[in-house]
Amino acid sequence: MAKVGQEIFQAKGIDRALFCSECCYNLMTRPMIGRCPECGQQYDARGGSRRGILEPEIVHWPIGDFLITLFSGGVSAGMIAMAITNKAPWFLLWGLPFFVMTVFLVGGTWRKSRTAWRSFWLQREAARREDELD
Repeated sequence: MAKVGQEIFQAKGIDRALFCSECCYNLMTRPMIGRCPECGQQYDARGGSRRGILEPEIVHWPIGDFLITLFSGGVSAGMIAMAITNKAPWFLLWGLPFFVMTVFLVGGTWRKSRTAWRSFWLQREAARREDELD
């Protein structure tokens, strides 16, 4: 976009209640691209990109990751238990890699769950603040 076009676009400003994804500050009347005056988080409120803006569709619950983690944990627990009870080392040979994979999956699922919960609570806070403004 040409520099003149970008300046005109930014001068337009945000015309509705959009909230910072970091601190829930209401960005209404702020430029379309900039930094949150409250926390300094960069945002881009243009239609296609929407970075740093809190919107309901950004909450991604890791349900698939959770199910894969459960499956992997069950398989590894079953194989290790069979290796111990049947004294069959080949089950342990396959059970340990599944156990390592489960440990990594638990870590990734935990991080994604924390991010989803944080987004969920920030949206509730933003909705509450928007109701207070009305």
